Amino acid sequence: MLPAYKGRCLKKKAFSIQFDDVILEQQIPVNGRHIQPDGIGRINKNGKDHNLLIEIFVTHKVDEQKLQDIKDLNCACIEIDLSDLLDTDYTEEKIKERLFTKYSDRKWLNNPIYKQQDKELQIRKEKEEEERREKELQAERERHSEAVEFVRPFLSGELPPSTFNNHFCIKPYSLQEEILKVLRSVYYYSFFDPSEDDIQNAYYQARLLEYLPEIFPLDEIFENAYDGKSFIEYIDSKNDSKDRTILFTTVLKCVYRKNFIVQRYSWDDRDYYSAIDVINNVLESYRKKQETLRIEQKNSLERHVLVFCYDIIQIRANESNKKTFFQYIENYQYWSIISSIFSLYLHHIIFSKLSNFVQLTENFITNHAEYAHLYLKFARSYECSTNNYTSASGENKLEKMEKVANTVTANHKLDDIVKLLFPKMWYIWQI
Repeated sequence: MLPAYKGRCLKKKAFSIQFDDVILEQQIPVNGRHIQPDGIGRINKNGKDHNLLIEIFVTHKVDEQKLQDIKDLNCACIEIDLSDLLDTDYTEEKIKERLFTKYSDRKWLNNPIYKQQDKELQIRKEKEEEERREKELQAERERHSEAVEFVRPFLSGELPPSTFNNHFCIKPYSLQEEILKVLRSVYYYSFFDPSEDDIQNAYYQARLLEYLPEIFPLDEIFENAYDGKSFIEYIDSKNDSKDRTILFTTVLKCVYRKNFIVQRYSWDDRDYYSAIDVINNVLESYRKKQETLRIEQKNSLERHVLVFCYDIIQIRANESNKKTFFQYIENYQYWSIISSIFSLYLHHIIFSKLSNFVQLTENFITNHAEYAHLYLKFARSYECSTNNYTSASGENKLEKMEKVANTVTANHKLDDIVKLLFPKMWYIWQI
């Protein structure tokens, strides 16, 4: 019984063989010396003799030198392990049965034919793999070219952005993925700081953002856009022409529509303008970068936040909760808590005469300690981490708030409305 063979590519099962002759312990000259295998099995096939060296391992395995000599002879050789029989009452019949019926106790030490077949098979498979990769690369290049041609008319204004999804959804999935890759590269590298010659194309790109599929990684593209202050300041620094005003107004529209899904609606026969309409007015009034908001800018931002809250409650809240949530907005004590959280998120203090976040945090500790868990969630978040909560004396007001929070019972009355107003951040906290 010959053992199985397992090369890099070639696999052979164990199989039985009938020798024409077996010669025991015959010396074979090699490299100026002799080796003496335990046996040599011979088969005559088509008038040609084929030899198989047989080594029996009882007390000593074939050493490295002998193995190298066998390889130099270019002879096939197997080793049969019978060492487990050494301390047993074995018989000749038992050994014969073992030799003729088992194959797990033996292995190939050398098999030149199998090695050559394995090498040839490996070369063939590598060639096939190379051809397969080349086909994939060619298909990828063609898919990329098709994706570029698909997005080009939308990015140049030749086709209206509102029709993007109608064209996109009928494309094969693999092409859809490539289209999104092309768009991602466009928005990463050429969108936020266009040259004067590219402002018009950037405007078309900004318009298209609103109509891109939900699977498009908008959060990655606008990684800093959700940071109210830094985004507004960035626009302040770039907003030096009418074209740029139009461009960044379009960008901000997309940010709010995609993130908050704010819409126009009519309620109790009164028209409520969405947060977008108000923030656009704020944008157009920003002309240079400032550390703090001017009075008129602060007033506009406060109006925007109020309208945003009313919009969100009306659109997203259950009918049973709407009345309660509107009462929270209209109650001074509750609104003071909610507006403090908005201040953290926007990096500007609104609806308060306090001038910095140290004062705001100290005031919150004094008047609303039972809601400290909400304040701390926001203040410790990545979005609000750039606010300064350390006083001139070096006291960290957030650490002070945490100590106070541990001594009072948390009031979760406003959790639901905060969750409604900031669903994305709330979802992250739950994770």
